[in-house]
Amino acid sequence: MPNSNNNFFGYKPFLKNMSRKFIVLIFVTIIVFIVFCGCSDNPLGVVKVKGTVTVDGKGVDGISVTFIPVDPNGRSVTGITQADGSFVLTTTGAKYGAGAIPGKYDVAFNKVEFEIVNEKIIDKFLIPPKYRNPAESGIEPVEVEKGKLNVFNFDLTTN
Repeated sequence: MPNSNNNFFGYKPFLKNMSRKFIVLIFVTIIVFIVFCGCSDNPLGVVKVKGTVTVDGKGVDGISVTFIPVDPNGRSVTGITQADGSFVLTTTGAKYGAGAIPGKYDVAFNKVEFEIVNEKIIDKFLIPPKYRNPAESGIEPVEVEKGKLNVFNFDLTTN
């Protein structure tokens, strides 16, 4: 007959030890998951990329700078120039955004304003169209490298 403290065949001590082992097992599992499952601030390996774009030697506000990956599995990277021509790139889908995944990129530029004339929207391109297409721009591809200072400066011309 069981005794009055419900300790039949060591039942309570077994559960007590089992729950400690179970808690330790859960704790270890969580630690392993955090370490090995990519709980990183930078899972894409993004590195900072910045630079300047000038047109005929002057900084221009609002130029869209797009790095197009040569690798078809890469991600495009974009930035917008400030009044002094400086830009910082942002990768779509990166947690913190600032930078690019290391690799080789073609570069394209664009600046468009829109006007409404007689109820029609007219695109007004403010830099030469050749800069929208890397194959026509004459600008060589750039290499974004891990562990290096990735600063790229571009001087576009209107003629």
